[in-house]
Order: sequence, then structure tokens, then C-alpha cells
Amino acid sequence: MSRLLLLALVVAWMLPASAAAAPGVTTGPLEGPVVLVEDGAMWIEDDGRYSSALMAGRTDGTRRRLLSGQFVEDLSSDGDVASVSIYPQLWTATIGGEPQAIEGLPSECASRNAAKLDGAVMVVSCGGYENHSVVVRRPGGAYRTFPAGSDGVAVAGRYAAWTAGPALDGTRVVLYDALADREVLRAGTGRHLYPIALQPDGTMLLGIGGSFEDTGVAWVARSSPRLHEFAVSPLSFRGFARDRVLALELDRSNVEGSGTRLVLLGLNGSRRVVASTRGLGRIVGAHYDGSRIAVATSTCNGSRISIRSASGPAFTPAAPRLCKLILSSPPTFDFNTRDRPRIAVRVRCPELTLRVCDDLVVRAADGRKLSSVSYLPGFDGGYNVYLNDAGVRRIAREGSMPVRLEMIGDGRSWGAGALQMPATATLRAEPEELARLRRCIREESRPAQASCPD
Repeated sequence: MSRLLLLALVVAWMLPASAAAAPGVTTGPLEGPVVLVEDGAMWIEDDGRYSSALMAGRTDGTRRRLLSGQFVEDLSSDGDVASVSIYPQLWTATIGGEPQAIEGLPSECASRNAAKLDGAVMVVSCGGYENHSVVVRRPGGAYRTFPAGSDGVAVAGRYAAWTAGPALDGTRVVLYDALADREVLRAGTGRHLYPIALQPDGTMLLGIGGSFEDTGVAWVARSSPRLHEFAVSPLSFRGFARDRVLALELDRSNVEGSGTRLVLLGLNGSRRVVASTRGLGRIVGAHYDGSRIAVATSTCNGSRISIRSASGPAFTPAAPRLCKLILSSPPTFDFNTRDRPRIAVRVRCPELTLRVCDDLVVRAADGRKLSSVSYLPGFDGGYNVYLNDAGVRRIAREGSMPVRLEMIGDGRSWGAGALQMPATATLRAEPEELARLRRCIREESRPAQASCPD
């Protein structure tokens, strides 16, 4: 026994770092960003019952729920303290302490949207789409209010940034020095701009918007006020520090499907991959603070967050295994509103996990395919699976039978082939529905393609 144990230890020591189980913390299905805070991370996950939760954890696996509510959003961090909006209240939070409500804001913030803070400086986005403003808390606790657009705020060090509102030549972004109490830069072109993030030296990362969607990212600095554009989408942004932008990209070169990769893009044009996945693996969240990178990779029921040095070798998580398809309710035979025969079933496919909803196929116990096409009409996991001719005749003949349900990929987003291990169940038709189907078969030559009215 001792020799076997020694051999196992030697083999484990010889495994590459990417294959070994990296320290991390597990989460539920992510519903928002992941941010580095203190020696761990915070994230927003699905709390069930149309609710979300702000969670905190460390790589030793410990985790705790800090706050929950129906609208938990706009999570950000200055490295030591996180700020989060749970409508209509703003909060600050640390991993080990109790969340603190942000109180004492000026009356302009009776309707508040988001807050970001970095040490003593805080900027709060207030109001609705009209009559919008920002309130800046300066070092010492004094507040200043400024008219603003409704396109986000950013803060780092002594600086805060916000949109100044539309002008004849496009939206301008204001850079404000909270210590000196003055505007130090106003960036703008003929396009729609908004702040994404700041560095403590005042370098701004801006989103560039189009008529219907965001089109790009650019940076400006006091020493270089013209826009320097990146070939990257604002939706891919995950962090900004030390003149580097962390971006999450799809890897179309992955022959097994579309993989994901995290890339550090330098303001000087440098580019370095710091994490990537292959096959069905997915990076679903990340953050960068200048020295560390938090990487959230999808699992069957949520994700796993690993925290790694930004200067270390590229991180390649082990390829995930197929998850088991979970049925929330058994398959039943019925008719849709157009009287077409179908199978209704609910499956558990939470967002940003490996339980991906794609094409649900129904087979008989002998492997024969019984379905032709499936639809996911809503977000509650309810599938409508339409039967082929063999499926209609078989259920009409047997009334109740064992079936196998398989979630199949189409090769466009999650790779070809099986996405989850099949689930078995018993398909039943109620007596009234069964009688209606049998009557339809006697009257219709192609019952799977025709309606079966009462």
C-alpha cells in the first residue's frame, strides 16, 4: 500500500500545472461580473426564484452570500472594497465583513443607478434617462454634483469620469480631478463615447457606440488626448490596469468548436494570451487588477473561479466532461395551439454553465429517432419537441413507452455532437390526447406533418 501511495504522489507531482486541479472556488450560474477583492473574488450568481446574490469567496474554497435581491448589478472593485447596486440601494462590501449601505447621498440621488469607488473618491450615477447627473465624493467627504449623460461612470485614484451628455458634434467624456476639484480633460469626437474604466494616472478606456450597437474601444490620456482605438468589442472588456486591457474573446481556430481565450492587450499594441479553453470548455468571467487575473470557467452547475498571477504562463483549464441532462419535468405528449402533435418537457439549462440548451432529440429505447425538430420558446427550460412520422405512430400504438432524450450541438457555438449525457424517462399520453391522436392517424395520411383538430 505504501508503494502505491508513493507512486500516486510521484505521478501527481509530475502532472503539468494545467492538468492539476487548480485552487479555486465554485459558484452557481453566473449572472454578472467577477471582480478581484482583497485576497479573493466577488461575483453575482443566480439565487433562484428570479433573484440574484452577491457572493464572496477565496481560492481555499470558502464562500459566503453577502446580499441578495431581484436586481443585483453593477459590481466593481478598487481591490480592497467592492461596490454594488441592489435596486434601489447602493452598498460597499469586503470578503470578510458585513456589507455597508451607502448613506448620506445628496437629494439628486433619490433615484440612483450605480456607484464606483476607489479609496476616498466615489462617483455615483443618479437619476433616470432624463435629468441625469453624477455626484462625486471628494477626499474629505465633500460632495459635488454635475450634469451628465446616462452612459456610465468610472473612478480610479484621484480621478472620476462620466459622459457630459450629447452635443452637436457627439458625446463627450469628462475626466475630473477630485483632489484638485476641476475638469482636466474632455474627450470627444462625432461618435457616441462613454467611460468603461480608468487608471489611477487618469488614462481612460472608452466605449465607442454606433446607432444600434457598440462598435469599438479606445483609450485617451492627459498626455495623449486623441482617441487610440482597439480592434476589440466593448462587450469583451474584463479589466484595465497598468496600461493593459483584459479582453475575453472567442477562439475560432479551435477545430473542436469555438473555444475562449483571455488576452492582455497593451496600450502600446502588445498582445498576450493569458488563459484559454478548448472543446466544450468556456471562460465565462474574468477580472484583472494589474498583478492578478481571476478566471471563471464553466462547470455543469455554475463555474469555478481561479486566481492566478498575470505574469505567469498561460492557463489552460482541463477539458470538461459531459454533464448529465437533467429533466425538471417528465416528457408528456400533447398538441400545440395549431393542433400539431408534440412532446413537452422541461430541462435544466442554467446560463453560463455546461448544461447548454441546443437541439433536444428524443429517441425510443431501441435508438430510433422519434423527433424532427425542437424549440425552446422561453427561458424556463420548457422545450417543445415535434415528432416525426415514426414518433407519432409509435406513441399512438403504445400510449406509454421509455424514451431517451439527448441534447445535441449544431457545431455553430458549442461544437458538434453530444452536449450532455442522455437522460431516460417514460413518455405518456393522457387517455383523451391518445384517443385524439389515434383518431387523427385514421383520418390523416401524414399525421406528423398535419394538424389534428378535435
